[in-house]
Amino acid sequence: MLTLVQANLKLRFWDYQARFDHALGKRATYTAFALGSFDELGEKSNPTPFVRFEFYRLVQKIRHELPRGGVATYSLGLGLDRTGLGRTRSNEWLVAPRVDVRVPVGESGNAEFGVGIDQEVQIFRGATAATASEGWKLESLTQLFSDRVVSATGFYAELLWRKGRFDIRPGVRADLYAQVGHSPVLPQARTVTHAFGIDPRILVREKVGERWTLRQNVGVYHQPPSFPVPLPGLESFGFERGLQRNIQGSVGYELVLGNKLAITQDVYLGRLTNLQDYDLASLSSGKLQEIDDLVISAKGWSYGLETMARLLPGQRAYGWAAYTLSRSTREYEYGGRAASNWDQRHIVNVVLGYRISDRWSFGGRLHFHSGRPYTVQIGDQTASEALLYNRNNRRLPAYFQLDLRAERTWRFRAWSLHFVADLLNSTYSSEVIACVLKEIRTPHHRVQVRSSAMRLAARVA
Repeated sequence: MLTLVQANLKLRFWDYQARFDHALGKRATYTAFALGSFDELGEKSNPTPFVRFEFYRLVQKIRHELPRGGVATYSLGLGLDRTGLGRTRSNEWLVAPRVDVRVPVGESGNAEFGVGIDQEVQIFRGATAATASEGWKLESLTQLFSDRVVSATGFYAELLWRKGRFDIRPGVRADLYAQVGHSPVLPQARTVTHAFGIDPRILVREKVGERWTLRQNVGVYHQPPSFPVPLPGLESFGFERGLQRNIQGSVGYELVLGNKLAITQDVYLGRLTNLQDYDLASLSSGKLQEIDDLVISAKGWSYGLETMARLLPGQRAYGWAAYTLSRSTREYEYGGRAASNWDQRHIVNVVLGYRISDRWSFGGRLHFHSGRPYTVQIGDQTASEALLYNRNNRRLPAYFQLDLRAERTWRFRAWSLHFVADLLNSTYSSEVIACVLKEIRTPHHRVQVRSSAMRLAARVA
């Protein structure tokens, strides 16, 4: 529809999925699942689109029932991800085998032991044609778009033990990342970088009544540096910086009201170290020359309250509502303690639907979040002084979006047909994602002007 309104706009997107199941005897089943998507935005007069994202996956899985109630799952995932930003492109091929085994322990059957291994081999092949005139140096693109091979290996084990009203689930996971590719220091040289993390965890659940269940959770969680916006084919880089770490605990409960509604609430607290934060204002200013100009190394805290109300199955109405009250702070090397660049105080998601009959159902999704912080200069401060004395002292505008959906179903003897109409962003909302400082130079003086320089051009109808 947008291409009819905008004569020069080129907008294409599609996605697909398919699943096949087959019984392999009495104790084994085979499942194949394929899915993919394609998104492109550009101008009809320009053969090179602004952005192009492609995502393809094929996952094959065999589930084997073992003697005495055990289950073994063997899977193999194959994938291809492609990202195009102007003339800069990245291609990633993925091979991901996995084995997961669950066996009962003891004669009483109140314990289960699980062990498994995840292996991913990521092959990156860049096809960049970016130049310094586009605002980038080739050295800046080395880590993101270079040819490299990454191996990510994960081992995990856990024990589920049930005793009376208690469920106790201790576990541990170890991940090893290794990359062979261009050196982050000397882009024309090849090097091997690696990172390793061990994550112990424990979850305790206690049923204190017919409808009440308490739960406590504490653990260590590692992940490699990641791009702030998840894009296909842009991942697994920066292992020389080490893994990001979060030591987090939570306390909460589950409450079932009748046979219609389930409510959960959790209070959480996390200590974050070796974070690789990003500054979108630097990216949008047009002055970014190196990756190190965008990356901010910091540590901090994350805490808040998560609440969810979910309608139980079997009713004409279905859906859920979730609200997160959160706070995320950073201890910056330059500027002291302040709100994180990604801190959002309030996040609300509501998904509701209603089945009028076996043929028709209607629904919608409401999303709201408060704005992230940004830095504003006070008086005649320079940009550096503002970051030092009053970092992240203002908030971007809040964002609200409403999606609508209608579905018609035709049921036949051995199959069914569904027709779905989605209206995304029916409120035609645009989101401010960054506010940057711009310098206007004149022959006699220099004036700094603050402007909302980036708006999300995703008014999709």
